[in-house]
Amino acid sequence: MQTVLWGRDHTELGEVAIHAVSDDVACAITRGLRRKAYRYVDPNEDTVAAVVGPRGTLLVVADGHNGAEAADAAVTTVLERLGDDPPPADLSDAALVELFSVANDAVLHATASLRPPNAGSRTTLTMALVAAPANRPSVPRRLQWASMGDSALIIAVAGNGEELTRPQHQFVGHPMSVPEVAGKLQRGLGEIPADAWVVVVSDGFTNFVGPDRASRVVADIVATATEPATAARAIVDRAGAMGAGDNVAVAVAAPIRLILPEPPRRTGGRL
Repeated sequence: MQTVLWGRDHTELGEVAIHAVSDDVACAITRGLRRKAYRYVDPNEDTVAAVVGPRGTLLVVADGHNGAEAADAAVTTVLERLGDDPPPADLSDAALVELFSVANDAVLHATASLRPPNAGSRTTLTMALVAAPANRPSVPRRLQWASMGDSALIIAVAGNGEELTRPQHQFVGHPMSVPEVAGKLQRGLGEIPADAWVVVVSDGFTNFVGPDRASRVVADIVATATEPATAARAIVDRAGAMGAGDNVAVAVAAPIRLILPEPPRRTGGRL
């Protein structure tokens, strides 16, 4: 199951598009609830995608500037490389670096024939892979992530939030060798509790709620959310309530809802 929300398809001010990929994963995108206070090229330069497969879940957000071309090319590359069956958070470091290097080259190719300012289109790119859970509620899940730019990856569990990424002024779409990508790419691999929420979001959220408060706000939102689509909408709304005049794109993976077998029904007679 796959969903992609392209910013170019969602350009009405105040519109919020939400799509539930599965019971446990949802995406949302908006041009913004207010007009941008700075000069821009395209009304909505964000892209968000999520893929739910048998082995794992992929979340990816790209926040472009100088046009939406860079974000579109970067997300398309990630989806083409990881396909409809995301790996269970077990990519080698070399494969992860190569993925971002290929995405970088794809952006350069997509913008090479464009005129300014779109020729200078660049993008953030933040992705998370969450391994499919074992069929036991207490077993942690494996998380692998990588990021370039200032989009955020936030983990929230038991009312506490932690942002794993750190904002950096480095974007996908500048000429870089593979070693240069390796040196600039933030990335990590580890385990998260089975009841953790995973959120990938563009800076239209973090900049307006405050980078130091973003993880706390996400933790508060998911603590009362009944489903990932509700959480995604609340994240967009919170950015708007804080005065956001920017695009917001978010992908949310909730704790897996394990379905326990029903107890056997009595059919009469003695047990």
